[in-house]
Amino acid sequence: MIPTEITCPRCGWRNEASARMCGGCGMPLSLNDMTNPPSADGATVYVPDTPKLYSTGPDASINETQPTPPTSLGMGGAYSPLSPATPITPMTPVTPRRTAPPPAYTPVPSSPTDPSLRAITGDGVPAALPSRRARSGSAAGFWGRFLLIVVLVLIVLGGLGYGAWGLYVTPSLHTSVDTELYGRLKTLVKTSFQTASGTYTLTASQATDGLGPSDSSQWVQNLKIQFSPNVTYLEFNFFGDGNVSTELFAENGSFHAAGTIVNGSLSLFESGRQMEATINRALATFPQSAYVVQMKTLSGELTYTIR
Repeated sequence: MIPTEITCPRCGWRNEASARMCGGCGMPLSLNDMTNPPSADGATVYVPDTPKLYSTGPDASINETQPTPPTSLGMGGAYSPLSPATPITPMTPVTPRRTAPPPAYTPVPSSPTDPSLRAITGDGVPAALPSRRARSGSAAGFWGRFLLIVVLVLIVLGGLGYGAWGLYVTPSLHTSVDTELYGRLKTLVKTSFQTASGTYTLTASQATDGLGPSDSSQWVQNLKIQFSPNVTYLEFNFFGDGNVSTELFAENGSFHAAGTIVNGSLSLFESGRQMEATINRALATFPQSAYVVQMKTLSGELTYTIR
């Protein structure tokens, strides 16, 4: 008769004939533990007693042994005893091992319509698309950098323009204006001032006529002279109205100017000291043989005395 079950000698669990370990307690099984089903001739099939429970604690007694089932069943119903069962070794309590909690689940955003619009991360998972706020921040950063570049370009161009203004434009205009004013003041001294001994009066209109007519090619237009007490004004048009104020006096037999101030747009190219030097250079053309004793400006006229 082919055995169909194996009964565990430890716990009494009935296992299939092909089992090599007990499904109840895990004990290894052998062919000696097989159990035959009831035979056709009415032979009795061995069924083990109810298994006893054994304590596995540290204070438990392990002197008891399981019942000894027969090793085989003869055709006549007689049983042969099995060898005594091995005492059970108590099991050592196992402390549960603590493991780290599983990582939190992070949902992967759905893919966009166009797969080419998504980046791929190192683990092959499509990267999440940037949020609307992130895209807005990127746009703001772009325009900020753009404005910064524009400002820097304007600063550089302004620096270049200022350098060109100081190195080329200002000196050129200064030279042109000085040349024009010097020539016209020199004409005034030569044609309107007397060199013989005596006291003379020069009105503002006479002094203006002595400057000569304005030329349309000149930088300074509509040049006129006005006399006030202790102050002489040169009025002109140079990219707008302007004037030069100075004090005329006699010293060491010559005419002199001092305290010169330039007002108007001409002041961008000509300082008061530069204008004063131009006026004195023109007054120095008065003949040295004529010794100027006294010079004074009044309202609308100038008086001087030659010795």
